[in-house]
Amino acid sequence: MPSPLVNQLKSEHRKIQEVFQKIREVGGSSPEGRALLFEAKDLILSHIKTEDEHIYPSLARSAEGREVAEGFAREMGNLSQAIIDFFAKYEKGDESAIQFAVDLGRVMGAMSTRIIREESRLYEAYDRMVANRMTA
Repeated sequence: MPSPLVNQLKSEHRKIQEVFQKIREVGGSSPEGRALLFEAKDLILSHIKTEDEHIYPSLARSAEGREVAEGFAREMGNLSQAIIDFFAKYEKGDESAIQFAVDLGRVMGAMSTRIIREESRLYEAYDRMVANRMTA
């Protein structure tokens, strides 16, 4: 059974995906699209902060968890830069609609892959660690 923290993080994943889907539907240059871009950025930053404060430090306390956490942290550096670059490029609103759609698709694809990996490996490792502590 997932821990409350993992349930919260999974819920945040769904919300982030929903916001990106809305951006895709309305476009990034509309006022609504621009507001959604800022919302997506805030959601992602908050989500990463929660993982950095709770998931990674907890996993770092065990050998298995440390290996998983370190791998995900390294990976996140590359994804973070891609996301930062995306928001820096499009927050101003002076983009081509076609290039925006291409870049949005790339970011959404990278985020979806990351979400699947987090939910199947990172959060599973965290929940195993929490369960082991409760039974110890």
